[in-house]
Amino acid sequence: MKNVAGAATGNCPCEADDFHIAAEIVRKGGVIAYPTESVYGIGCSPLQISSLQRVLDLKKRNPKKGLIIVAADLDQINCFIDENRLNDCCRRLMEKYWPGPYTIILPARKGLPELLTGGRDSIAMRVSADDNVRNLCRALDSAVVSTSCNVSGEESLTEYPQVIAAFGEHIDFVINRKTGGRKSPSTIIDGLTGKVLRGKIDNG
Repeated sequence: MKNVAGAATGNCPCEADDFHIAAEIVRKGGVIAYPTESVYGIGCSPLQISSLQRVLDLKKRNPKKGLIIVAADLDQINCFIDENRLNDCCRRLMEKYWPGPYTIILPARKGLPELLTGGRDSIAMRVSADDNVRNLCRALDSAVVSTSCNVSGEESLTEYPQVIAAFGEHIDFVINRKTGGRKSPSTIIDGLTGKVLRGKIDNG
Protein backbone atom coordinates (compact mmCIF):
# COMPACT_ATOMS: atom_id res chain seq x y z
CA MET A 1 0.00 0.00 0.00
CA LYS A 2 1.30 3.45 -0.85
CA ASN A 3 2.46 5.38 2.21
CA VAL A 4 0.53 8.63 2.49
CA ALA A 5 1.61 9.58 6.00
CA GLY A 6 1.60 13.31 6.42
CA ALA A 7 -1.05 14.01 3.80
CA ALA A 8 -2.97 15.87 6.48
CA THR A 9 -0.38 18.63 6.69
CA GLY A 10 -1.86 20.67 3.88
CA ASN A 11 -1.76 18.51 0.78
CA CYS A 12 -5.46 17.73 1.19
CA PRO A 13 -8.04 20.20 -0.12
CA CYS A 14 -9.61 20.34 3.35
CA GLU A 15 -8.19 19.22 6.68
CA ALA A 16 -11.68 18.15 7.73
CA ASP A 17 -11.25 15.33 5.24
CA ASP A 18 -8.41 13.82 7.30
CA PHE A 19 -10.79 11.54 9.13
CA HIS A 20 -12.49 10.33 5.94
CA ILE A 21 -9.15 9.65 4.29
CA ALA A 22 -8.01 7.69 7.34
CA ALA A 23 -11.31 5.80 7.49
CA GLU A 24 -11.04 4.74 3.85
CA ILE A 25 -7.52 3.47 4.43
CA VAL A 26 -8.67 1.46 7.44
CA ARG A 27 -11.51 -0.06 5.39
CA LYS A 28 -8.97 -1.21 2.81
CA GLY A 29 -6.86 -2.94 5.46
CA GLY A 30 -4.42 -0.13 6.15
CA VAL A 31 -2.83 1.03 9.37
CA ILE A 32 -3.06 4.62 10.60
CA ALA A 33 -1.93 6.78 13.51
CA TYR A 34 -4.24 9.30 15.12
CA PRO A 35 -4.42 11.51 18.24
CA THR A 36 -6.45 10.32 21.20
CA GLU A 37 -7.21 11.72 24.65
CA SER A 38 -3.58 11.57 25.77
CA VAL A 39 -1.23 10.09 23.16
CA TYR A 40 -1.16 9.12 19.51
CA GLY A 41 -2.71 5.75 18.82
CA ILE A 42 -2.07 3.19 16.11
CA GLY A 43 -5.29 2.01 14.53
CA CYS A 44 -6.72 -0.49 12.09
CA SER A 45 -9.87 -2.50 11.54
CA PRO A 46 -10.68 -4.69 14.56
CA LEU A 47 -11.77 -7.54 12.29
CA GLN A 48 -9.02 -7.73 9.66
CA ILE A 49 -6.47 -10.24 10.87
CA SER A 50 -3.66 -9.13 8.55
CA SER A 51 -4.07 -5.54 9.78
CA LEU A 52 -4.05 -6.63 13.42
CA GLN A 53 -0.89 -8.63 12.83
CA ARG A 54 0.75 -5.66 11.18
CA VAL A 55 -0.02 -3.44 14.19
CA LEU A 56 1.40 -6.02 16.59
CA ASP A 57 4.53 -6.34 14.45
CA LEU A 58 5.00 -2.55 14.36
CA LYS A 59 4.79 -2.36 18.12
CA LYS A 60 6.67 -5.62 18.77
CA ARG A 61 3.72 -6.40 21.02
CA ASN A 62 2.97 -9.81 22.51
CA PRO A 63 -0.20 -11.03 20.72
CA LYS A 64 -1.45 -12.58 23.96
CA LYS A 65 -2.03 -9.10 25.37
CA GLY A 66 -4.80 -8.31 22.90
CA LEU A 67 -5.74 -4.81 21.75
CA ILE A 68 -8.12 -2.04 22.81
CA ILE A 69 -10.83 -0.74 20.52
CA VAL A 70 -12.45 2.70 20.71
CA ALA A 71 -15.82 3.88 19.46
CA ALA A 72 -17.93 7.01 19.11
CA ASP A 73 -21.02 5.49 20.72
CA LEU A 74 -22.46 2.31 22.17
CA ASP A 75 -23.93 1.22 18.85
CA GLN A 76 -20.41 0.80 17.46
CA ILE A 77 -19.37 -1.69 20.15
CA ASN A 78 -22.52 -3.80 20.38
CA CYS A 79 -21.26 -6.22 17.74
CA PHE A 80 -18.17 -6.98 19.85
CA ILE A 81 -19.95 -7.68 23.16
CA ASP A 82 -21.63 -10.84 24.41
CA GLU A 83 -24.64 -9.09 25.94
CA ASN A 84 -25.82 -12.32 27.57
CA ARG A 85 -22.76 -12.24 29.83
CA LEU A 86 -22.97 -8.59 30.85
CA ASN A 87 -23.69 -8.30 34.56
CA ASP A 88 -25.02 -5.35 36.56
CA CYS A 89 -21.48 -4.13 37.28
CA CYS A 90 -20.69 -3.97 33.56
CA ARG A 91 -23.81 -2.01 32.82
CA ARG A 92 -23.25 0.46 35.68
CA LEU A 93 -19.68 1.14 34.57
CA MET A 94 -20.70 1.66 30.95
CA GLU A 95 -23.46 4.04 31.95
CA LYS A 96 -21.31 5.99 34.41
CA TYR A 97 -18.02 6.32 32.56
CA TRP A 98 -18.88 6.41 28.85
CA PRO A 99 -18.21 8.48 26.93
CA GLY A 100 -14.95 9.19 28.67
CA PRO A 101 -11.30 8.16 29.16
CA TYR A 102 -12.17 4.78 30.68
CA THR A 103 -11.41 1.47 28.99
CA ILE A 104 -13.68 -1.30 30.26
CA ILE A 105 -12.98 -4.99 29.77
CA LEU A 106 -16.23 -6.70 28.80
CA PRO A 107 -17.34 -10.18 27.73
CA ALA A 108 -16.52 -10.67 24.05
CA ARG A 109 -18.81 -12.29 21.56
CA LYS A 110 -17.59 -15.52 20.06
CA GLY A 111 -15.68 -15.48 16.81
CA LEU A 112 -13.62 -12.33 17.27
CA PRO A 113 -9.99 -12.54 16.07
CA GLU A 114 -7.63 -13.94 18.70
CA LEU A 115 -5.17 -11.17 17.84
CA LEU A 116 -7.81 -8.69 19.00
CA THR A 117 -8.79 -10.43 22.24
CA GLY A 118 -5.46 -12.06 23.03
CA GLY A 119 -7.30 -15.38 22.93
CA ARG A 120 -9.48 -14.42 25.91
CA ASP A 121 -13.27 -14.40 26.17
CA SER A 122 -13.17 -10.67 26.91
CA ILE A 123 -12.36 -7.49 25.03
CA ALA A 124 -11.09 -4.07 26.12
CA MET A 125 -13.06 -1.15 24.71
CA ARG A 126 -13.78 2.51 25.23
CA VAL A 127 -16.50 4.89 24.08
CA SER A 128 -14.45 8.05 23.84
CA ALA A 129 -15.39 11.66 24.49
CA ASP A 130 -12.38 12.87 22.50
CA ASP A 131 -13.34 14.74 19.32
CA ASN A 132 -10.54 13.23 17.22
CA VAL A 133 -11.45 9.67 18.18
CA ARG A 134 -15.16 10.28 17.71
CA ASN A 135 -14.69 11.95 14.33
CA LEU A 136 -12.57 9.05 13.11
CA CYS A 137 -15.04 6.42 14.29
CA ARG A 138 -17.95 8.33 12.79
CA ALA A 139 -16.17 8.62 9.45
CA LEU A 140 -15.44 4.90 9.60
CA ASP A 141 -18.92 4.10 10.95
CA SER A 142 -17.22 1.57 13.17
CA ALA A 143 -15.01 1.11 16.18
CA VAL A 144 -11.27 1.12 15.51
CA VAL A 145 -8.24 -0.42 17.18
CA SER A 146 -6.45 1.99 19.53
CA THR A 147 -3.05 0.99 20.88
CA SER A 148 -0.43 3.50 21.94
CA CYS A 149 1.90 4.67 19.20
CA ASN A 150 5.21 3.26 20.40
CA VAL A 151 7.30 0.15 20.44
CA SER A 152 6.15 -1.90 23.41
CA GLY A 153 8.00 -0.85 26.54
CA GLU A 154 9.05 2.51 25.13
CA GLU A 155 7.54 5.95 25.74
CA SER A 156 4.25 6.64 23.97
CA LEU A 157 4.37 9.35 21.31
CA THR A 158 2.25 12.47 21.72
CA GLU A 159 3.13 14.68 18.75
CA TYR A 160 2.85 14.36 14.97
CA PRO A 161 6.59 14.90 14.19
CA GLN A 162 7.50 12.14 16.64
CA VAL A 163 5.11 9.73 14.96
CA ILE A 164 6.44 10.54 11.50
CA ALA A 165 10.04 10.10 12.64
CA ALA A 166 9.36 6.76 14.33
CA PHE A 167 6.71 5.15 12.13
CA GLY A 168 6.20 7.32 9.04
CA GLU A 169 7.67 4.75 6.66
CA HIS A 170 5.55 1.95 8.07
CA ILE A 171 2.13 3.55 8.59
CA ASP A 172 -0.22 4.41 5.76
CA PHE A 173 -1.61 7.68 7.12
CA VAL A 174 -1.05 9.94 10.11
CA ILE A 175 -3.69 12.46 11.20
CA ASN A 176 -1.91 15.70 12.05
CA ARG A 177 -3.84 17.10 15.00
CA LYS A 178 -3.29 17.75 18.70
CA THR A 179 -4.02 15.10 21.31
CA GLY A 180 -6.69 15.80 23.90
CA GLY A 181 -4.17 16.87 26.53
CA ARG A 182 -4.88 14.19 29.13
CA LYS A 183 -1.73 13.53 31.16
CA SER A 184 -2.14 9.78 31.54
CA PRO A 185 -3.48 6.96 29.36
CA SER A 186 -7.02 5.73 29.80
CA THR A 187 -7.96 4.05 33.04
CA ILE A 188 -8.64 0.33 32.55
CA ILE A 189 -11.41 -1.34 34.55
CA ASP A 190 -12.50 -4.98 34.71
CA GLY A 191 -16.16 -4.68 33.84
CA LEU A 192 -17.27 -7.87 35.56
CA THR A 193 -15.72 -6.98 38.92
CA GLY A 194 -15.21 -3.21 38.85
CA LYS A 195 -11.52 -3.64 39.72
CA VAL A 196 -9.25 -0.87 38.39
CA LEU A 197 -6.39 -2.53 36.50
CA ARG A 198 -4.55 0.61 35.34
CA GLY A 199 -4.70 4.24 36.37
CA LYS A 200 -7.36 5.68 38.65
CA ILE A 201 -10.92 6.91 38.62
CA ASP A 202 -10.97 10.67 38.23
CA ASN A 203 -12.69 13.46 36.32
CA GLY A 204 -10.07 13.63 33.55
